[in-house]
Amino acid sequence: MKNTSWPSRFTVPVLGLIAVTFAIAFSATAEAAPGQGQAAAGFQTPAPNRSTTPHQVTTSDGSVIEGTITTMQSGTLTMSTRFSQPVSVKQSSVVAIETSDAIEIVMSDSRIYRGTMSTGADGSIVITPADGSAPVTVTWANIAELWGLPPRWEGSLTFGLSENSGNTETLNANIGLEGKRTDESNRFSGTSSFTIIETFSSSDARQASGSLQYDHYLRPRLYAHVTEELTHDLKQDLSVQSASHVGIGYDVVERPHSLLSVELGVGLLVNRYDVDTSADDTALSGRGAVNFTIPFNHGITLTDDLVFFIHSESHVTNTAAVSFKLASAWALKVTGKLQVSSDPSTLADEWDHQTVMGVTYSF
Repeated sequence: MKNTSWPSRFTVPVLGLIAVTFAIAFSATAEAAPGQGQAAAGFQTPAPNRSTTPHQVTTSDGSVIEGTITTMQSGTLTMSTRFSQPVSVKQSSVVAIETSDAIEIVMSDSRIYRGTMSTGADGSIVITPADGSAPVTVTWANIAELWGLPPRWEGSLTFGLSENSGNTETLNANIGLEGKRTDESNRFSGTSSFTIIETFSSSDARQASGSLQYDHYLRPRLYAHVTEELTHDLKQDLSVQSASHVGIGYDVVERPHSLLSVELGVGLLVNRYDVDTSADDTALSGRGAVNFTIPFNHGITLTDDLVFFIHSESHVTNTAAVSFKLASAWALKVTGKLQVSSDPSTLADEWDHQTVMGVTYSF
């Protein structure tokens, strides 16, 4: 019979991941002081020394629009405001633009900047890059696209039921927590997931997983990253798996609510098993990942995170989810997680699948 006691060597790192994830997620609510509010449409929460309307656009008829720039494409600039529906104006009608918060600026020659914009006395546009490099002066006609950056703080908490298949057939209660903090040069994210109650089966399906990742942008979309991923899964005889890697990533697409990124890295993969300890191993490994988030109409969002480790054997985890917005910050979320190992413990199958259906609260 398996030892079902919670492994003490796993307790400290998992509790650390929980604490950091909670810190990332709940700092979103702590950072917004009373009276400051949230920028329109879920964009960046202003710090105390920032305007609550970080972007200002002046048009040729003298109108001044204050809010948050979401996009400028095909000659049309769109802004979200606190008091009305999104406002769209022709790029050709804009005579001045001021941004106190950084945005992504795509030039007609495909150069990309992240920084603030201001308008000079002669009508030229001054871009001040967020990386501290020298300001760049361009003409309005040289700018092809503008994109608002992702929200500075994001977090979500999910409660639901988890159905497992492969190594065991169980139906359990599950809780998941995610948090992310993004600024002009850095991105810090954490996730945690736990199977907390065995509701309809006597089989031990206790699971816990968590990850932390820090990204530092070297260029507007190119970043270096450090990741730590921990997994505890008794139904796979896995006492703890620790994956520590460093590498390079690239955001092929990064928009306020859309993302497509690819990552490659190297590091250390450690597997410690609960019963079949002869399978324990520590090895250098390669790591690859592809992540995407795609929003659709009617509040539907699709996400997918594919992570694989390669050394003398291979481990692949694919987590796909679709969420349906119910109201304001609430959504129904269905998540499927597939894990495949080319050389599992002798007590485990090569593949394992988990489906979680739950209600998500975003903040």
